[in-house]
Amino acid sequence: MSFSTTHVLLHSLTEQTARDALFTFLANGDFTHADVINEAQILRCRKYHISLHRFQGRYAAQYSALVGINGTETYFETRRVQYGEWGSDFYEEQVAKEREITRWHPVTGNHVGDFDLYVYGGKNVSKQVQSVFECIPTSSGWRTVGQSDIAKLDVEANHSNFAASLQKREPDLGNRIRTDIVAGLAGDHVKDVRLSYSLEKDESVVLNPVYHIEFQYRQKKYNFWIHGCDPCQWAGDAVPVDQKARANAGDAWWTARICTIAVLAALYKSYEHVTGPKLAIAAFIVFVSWIYSSVKHQKILDDSKTARQEAMARRLATPDGKPKKVAETGTAAGSAATQPVRPKQPAVKAEPLVAVQLPQVQPAKAPDDMRSGEGKTLVLPNRVRSIPQVLVAKYQD
Repeated sequence: MSFSTTHVLLHSLTEQTARDALFTFLANGDFTHADVINEAQILRCRKYHISLHRFQGRYAAQYSALVGINGTETYFETRRVQYGEWGSDFYEEQVAKEREITRWHPVTGNHVGDFDLYVYGGKNVSKQVQSVFECIPTSSGWRTVGQSDIAKLDVEANHSNFAASLQKREPDLGNRIRTDIVAGLAGDHVKDVRLSYSLEKDESVVLNPVYHIEFQYRQKKYNFWIHGCDPCQWAGDAVPVDQKARANAGDAWWTARICTIAVLAALYKSYEHVTGPKLAIAAFIVFVSWIYSSVKHQKILDDSKTARQEAMARRLATPDGKPKKVAETGTAAGSAATQPVRPKQPAVKAEPLVAVQLPQVQPAKAPDDMRSGEGKTLVLPNRVRSIPQVLVAKYQD
């Protein structure tokens, strides 16, 4: 039996929540550079639905397998017993001992169960993105809609039919059935499971809500997806990481490695004179070196995470969520609290200029062009009322 109906789940997350989730995703990355959070520019945020093929019904499986049960068995071991004054004589005796074994026996049977499978029928995406698309958080919000209602929604085109979708995910369905069968077998171990099954299914189309955010960082575009109802289901492209922090985190273990190699080399060189106290000291040195490297490594990780968290907090604190402009000094030009305030300089009032007549001076020997003896006029501010007499006398001399 099969029928085709359409169910839709509406978005419960707002667009702003999806945008904030992007920066949380970037901050949670391993060694993601803080500049990615500071300089990322959101190009667009698309709110749409993706088509899922839903297969729901029952399966009937026939299986055969080997089931192992743990147990113990008794066996006898020959032991030589010496006697006599110097132990020159001996005799052999059988000693009973026990050991753990696994007893295997074949089983066959039939198994019937239910299945509910959602398959993304759109474009080829990574497994992480596909897991976001096929996430079904709850069934209480599903609504049955008609073609007229679907026309009002932004729906991604479906690129496969029911048969192709089921064929693509049939290995996953087989693994689910195998898991159900193994869980129902009584035994400690199960191996060599072989099965065949038939399906009795209902087929339908469901529309799952998704946000797709496209952002740019240093002239390169990246993608981020988040489920429209579950903020914990997200996936995105790999972004640049802080190579310096990653290298420092790796170099943190060199202290422990070098110390361990040095201690082992010293013990090997003087192994004939190694005593219990020396071994204890060597073990203590190695232990302390690994503890130190572990603490140093964790501190580098914490510092990197703190830098990303601070960058995310600054980014989310902006009203529009846009990256802050970078000043010439390399610091973010943000609010007035982060801007250096320069004191205002008092305005200088321009004063009118007056003309002062200098006395005529006849130099002893002057060039031909300077022997005219004409008075020189010097323009001075109004606040200079007179020329000091000392300068006038010096000028006359």
